[in-house]
Amino acid sequence: MRIDRRRDQELARRRGFARRTVIQSVWLLLSAAATYFFVRYLMTNNYLSYEQIYRQLSLPPSLPEWAVLLALIVIGVGILQFFFFLAFALVSPDGRAQTGRATPYSRHNDPFEDNYR
Repeated sequence: MRIDRRRDQELARRRGFARRTVIQSVWLLLSAAATYFFVRYLMTNNYLSYEQIYRQLSLPPSLPEWAVLLALIVIGVGILQFFFFLAFALVSPDGRAQTGRATPYSRHNDPFEDNYR
């Protein structure tokens, strides 16, 4: 009986993970596309050039330009995700929830408690 309750609780907790994974993947692709266009904008307006990047980072000239572009996109997506995470932590009620304080109330029911329904 208690094992069934625990299994039902785990299944209820996992519900919606596939949808969230798809949404996160699409969001990462959109972030990568936005970063790509931003980097290309910087390159076409001569704010940034491959020669600058190779010189500043002491990269070998045998490294192809597409690899440098890919690295810039990954770095840009990481920066975007950091700021989105920071905004979530500051604005969202789930992000602002304080952890570590003991309270008699829980968001998750204990399946091994006898008066659980």
